[in-house]
Amino acid sequence: MTDNGLFATVLPNPVTNMLRLKIQDSKGQVVQTVLTDASGRQVMGRKFVPETNTHQEEFGVSELPTGMYFLKVTTADQQATLKVVKVQ
Repeated sequence: MTDNGLFATVLPNPVTNMLRLKIQDSKGQVVQTVLTDASGRQVMGRKFVPETNTHQEEFGVSELPTGMYFLKVTTADQQATLKVVKVQ
């Protein structure tokens, strides 16, 4: 598991309603995200292409049950898995 603190970060954490993923230095690259629960089941996924070097993507998570999740973020040359805690 990689959390380099530079390429991808999540805010706020713990999260209640809106998870914000901040991506650095990935302008023009396809970014694939997969959110899995603690059992490894995929609960959300998205692909997007940042138009700027600092991009913020928002995920509505208010419908998800409370608990621990993992957000895997992948580009052509970088990958990070970020732990996310969902609270009420």
